[in-house]
Amino acid sequence: VDAPAARLDQQIAEAGIRVVITNAALCEKLPTTVSRVALDTESSALRALFAENPLAAATPDDVAYVLYTSGSTGMPKGVAVTHANVVHYTRAIGGVLGASEGRHFGLASTLAADLGNTSLFPALLSGGTLHTLSKSVTTEPAQYAEYVTTHPLDVLKLTPNHLLALVAGRTGGELAAVLPKQWIVLGGEALRPDVARVLLGAGSCRVLNHYGPTETTVGVCTFEVTADSLEVAQKHGAQTVPVGKPLANTRAYVVDASGREQPVGVPGEFLLGGAGVANGYLNRPELTAERFTDYRGDRVYRTGDRVRRLPDGTIEFRGRSDDQVKVRGFRVELGEIEHVLAEHRGVAQSAVALHATEDGEQRLVAYVVAQTSGYAAAHAAKVTAGEITEWIAARLPEYMVPSAIVMLDALPMTANGKIDRRALPDPESVAVDDGYVAPRTETETKLAAIWLDVLKKERIGVTESFMTLGGHSLLAIRVLGKLSRQFGVRLPLRSLFDTPTIAELAQVVDAEMDAVRQRELAAALASMEGLSDADVQRLMKDEPTETGA
Repeated sequence: VDAPAARLDQQIAEAGIRVVITNAALCEKLPTTVSRVALDTESSALRALFAENPLAAATPDDVAYVLYTSGSTGMPKGVAVTHANVVHYTRAIGGVLGASEGRHFGLASTLAADLGNTSLFPALLSGGTLHTLSKSVTTEPAQYAEYVTTHPLDVLKLTPNHLLALVAGRTGGELAAVLPKQWIVLGGEALRPDVARVLLGAGSCRVLNHYGPTETTVGVCTFEVTADSLEVAQKHGAQTVPVGKPLANTRAYVVDASGREQPVGVPGEFLLGGAGVANGYLNRPELTAERFTDYRGDRVYRTGDRVRRLPDGTIEFRGRSDDQVKVRGFRVELGEIEHVLAEHRGVAQSAVALHATEDGEQRLVAYVVAQTSGYAAAHAAKVTAGEITEWIAARLPEYMVPSAIVMLDALPMTANGKIDRRALPDPESVAVDDGYVAPRTETETKLAAIWLDVLKKERIGVTESFMTLGGHSLLAIRVLGKLSRQFGVRLPLRSLFDTPTIAELAQVVDAEMDAVRQRELAAALASMEGLSDADVQRLMKDEPTETGA
């Protein structure tokens, strides 16, 4: 329900959903075309209904769930995963993680993606305990640390960047204290060797790199990261931590454009077959036929990923062969964002690209040529970067909103008239008249220093928006973690989106610090003997008491 309303309506209609089980607070976000059952307000009526379990009517080949992924034509596509697919994955990943009973699994990601299924189904099918971590726990480092200290986890799966945001600044024993006791599973994006070494250095749990597209059910390859396995991979020239070898009952092929298997060390497209391959795309037979094909008698999914085999048989991810990218663990088709941009009347041309920051994080950047007639004349000005960000945010999920909007006079073109994506400028190199306003208070100065460090900028004005500077939810977690340590206050993730400038956030921080001081003063005064509650209140207002205290 965090998705824009139009996108949510489209998915509900395509999936043929008739009833949604939810809570009262979310009912208003759902279209009127579905019946809504609010568990929190209709509990008494539900208790009066038939209490026996219904007869199981599902077969292994029936669809267990549909997950929507980004689509290059501007319309997300729903992947139909069967019960048999889920059971296969759960048994296979259970064989890797071990068959211990009674373990504690952490679910730290949205159910709108399958990243968390690595914890969800193994917990339920092994008699374990599933910890469904709240949004505040997974977005506020101090709360996360408190939770896992109080409720130790055995297995937790996250994207590498999400984990880094939650444990930023912790090393050695501090890091070990907030990691699970048995396995930290990382997936959704490439794992850097330097990050893997930091986790290994903590020495508190085993580290598993996990790879797989939604179309093959959660994940198909695993690689246990150890000092030795990293050394072997890098000896063979691996640039990232390998994704490993296929799970049981899964088949992997590395092929060239003609379908011939590539020899060891030579990159090719990754084809995946076996028990995890999903039914296809819901109500999209043409797209299903394109991506789910036959290879030597085996039904396979064409991933579009470029990989290569290392001499020991492990697979190394080498990038994409198309415009699909991964951003914070989510799959994104650049064409879908460009489609939304093209619908804005103030946009003449656009292109979207992925840029890597100095610390290896992947960020989306949109390059826009504004319409100089029509829209500009009607609005007395050309469209601005801020207006474009708002337009995209109203139509696409947060992870698909570009971190930067770069306004250009023209897009670079190749000799045959196509956009030259390699010539698109680095967003930091494009001069922007940002109306810079310097920090004016001590709080603003300290906040600016935090933003500069996290957003990797040379200068940030106190009236600039966190989103238009390239901020997103994972960077917001890092900001709030540093803010908590420096100011001694804890703010929810929503703070950086409700008050997106340093000037606005500084007011919130100052008010919260005043509240903390007032609570501390009240507690100190209340502990003083001989003072009544009324005396305490007068002292807090600097009024004299009857005792002259």
